[in-house]
Amino acid sequence: MWAYDVPTDYITGGPPWLASDRFDVIAKAPPNTTLRDARLMLRSLLAERSNLAVRQSEKAMSVFALTVRKQGPALTPAAGSAEGHCAISREVEGEIHIDCTSMTVADLADYLPDLAPLYIDRPVVDLTGIKGLYDFKLSWIPQPPGADVAAGPTIFDDLEKHFGLKLEKRKQAMPILIIDHIEREPTGN
Repeated sequence: MWAYDVPTDYITGGPPWLASDRFDVIAKAPPNTTLRDARLMLRSLLAERSNLAVRQSEKAMSVFALTVRKQGPALTPAAGSAEGHCAISREVEGEIHIDCTSMTVADLADYLPDLAPLYIDRPVVDLTGIKGLYDFKLSWIPQPPGADVAAGPTIFDDLEKHFGLKLEKRKQAMPILIIDHIEREPTGN
């Protein structure tokens, strides 16, 4: 997962022991190695030591499509140029308030399942086509587990009312990783 930067649901194939066996991978990267380069290095190590062979394909999966409402988006351009992030802005009992700063709409789409997992139980795909950096102040009432109706505004309501964005359930072809071969016993040293 980490080497290819894909969630578990996007990996298929391989022997059954992949789901249960655990291994320690001990490797050393040069100082100042970027995250991208570290992932590439781990891919190479897995191919060399475990004879990992993978290929990419596509599979229709359930997703939330992030789209723009008919009236258009209502986004606030980013106030600063700092690296984008999301953080709890204030805690009020029964409500969630999160500030996301200097983020693209695609970044927000990636974050949404982590921000509101009780509502967003599948990947979010950005289909807005919106470019640029924006600030988002999100606020909603968490949905109690098993509840059919939320006790107040949902994340869906907040996105549409304040930002002009909609989340719609869809089936969409998504890139997946297929494990064609991997060996349990490492080769080399």
